[in-house]
Amino acid sequence: MKKRLCVVGLLLVVVAALSFATGTKEGAAKPAGTVRWIAFQHTWINAIKPFLPEFEKQTGIQVQFESYPDEQQSQKLAVESAAGSPTLDVFGIRPLQDMVQFEKNGWLTPLASYATADTKFNLEDFPKVYRDACSVKGKLVGIPILPEVTFMFYNTEMLKSAGLKVPTTVDELLSAAAKLTDKNREIYGYASRGQRSAAVTQFSPFLYSNGGDWFVNGKATIDTPQAIESFKFYGDILRNYGPPNAVSLAWAGVADLFNQGKVAIAIEGSSQYGTLVDPTKSKVYDKVGIAMVPSGPAGARPYSIVAWELCIGPSSKNKDNAWKLISWLLSKENMARTEQAGSFMARKSAWQDPANNTKFTPEFISVNQKSAEIGVPYDRPVMIKVQQARDIIGNVIAVAIEGGDVAKAAHEANAQFQKLLDEEK
Repeated sequence: MKKRLCVVGLLLVVVAALSFATGTKEGAAKPAGTVRWIAFQHTWINAIKPFLPEFEKQTGIQVQFESYPDEQQSQKLAVESAAGSPTLDVFGIRPLQDMVQFEKNGWLTPLASYATADTKFNLEDFPKVYRDACSVKGKLVGIPILPEVTFMFYNTEMLKSAGLKVPTTVDELLSAAAKLTDKNREIYGYASRGQRSAAVTQFSPFLYSNGGDWFVNGKATIDTPQAIESFKFYGDILRNYGPPNAVSLAWAGVADLFNQGKVAIAIEGSSQYGTLVDPTKSKVYDKVGIAMVPSGPAGARPYSIVAWELCIGPSSKNKDNAWKLISWLLSKENMARTEQAGSFMARKSAWQDPANNTKFTPEFISVNQKSAEIGVPYDRPVMIKVQQARDIIGNVIAVAIEGGDVAKAAHEANAQFQKLLDEEK
């Protein structure tokens, strides 16, 4: 009996020693666990990461943080998702590049129930267009972080000197581009992407405003009368009033010409704003105006997309903790503080408070707000083989810029595009 008591006593001493070594005390709360966050690389990440200790202190949950470049992160997520990793807790994906594939493979947890049960989260604070951008077949699979909309940038001095108002329709845009172009002086009324695949996103508002789309109910629609007319318009304005070799223009080339004061009007994503107003990069940084994309027969239809969303893996063993981290990261308070740091955020409340927007002009906020009300949640076909689709559509854009047979190119491209769509059924 004495030996047994000695053994029990020794065990108690060991347990007490272990408890002391780990810093736990009888009656103290146990750690709430950990949550793994596989992050991408972005200024928003840099802004929010220093505040993670606040979350850990508030919840007792330890954050295992990892960060990778975009493509490396996508590959890592795909490998771990396919393997059913139990630690795929919180991660970011790009809706327009990865979401359809991930959802089809069953790699995303539906999040509507988490968001609605979290009474402090207020999902309605995110515009519907952004929620739609993070949904597949009506199922919310991610929470939007970083939105991007179409901007029409213009050189305020050039328009004023020409006695022109800011164009509000495609007809006014064409007229203004003609009046502002002086090729002998290498001054161009309009510039936008012309490089095949890259041009698809900036072409999209013209397609939408003319009543067109990429496909409807699984049927390719890039050779409809509306689409053909849109291709012709985009090609004509760049060929006649854009810089030489417009078919080779990507965003960097457009920005360089605009910053040199050689381009009066350019349509591009809001994420490019910083480049144009940077005094170290632009000669016209203080002459940059922002407006809505011009309207067509179907009205103004800017794209209003989401660059990144936060998701939870279905194989995660920490879904509740994962949601707590997402809820905290994308809370009203945190979106306000990261918007103050210069990352434009997805919550309406973040835009509406002037204190959050010292880095953004009233024009910037206004165009974002209006675009979120009327925008289209995609700037390219939403499908798995999106890159192949962009290449096909981009070929028609190139033909239009070069003055070729647009109708013929569109019909051929539509057949190729339909084949891609059929392969994904």
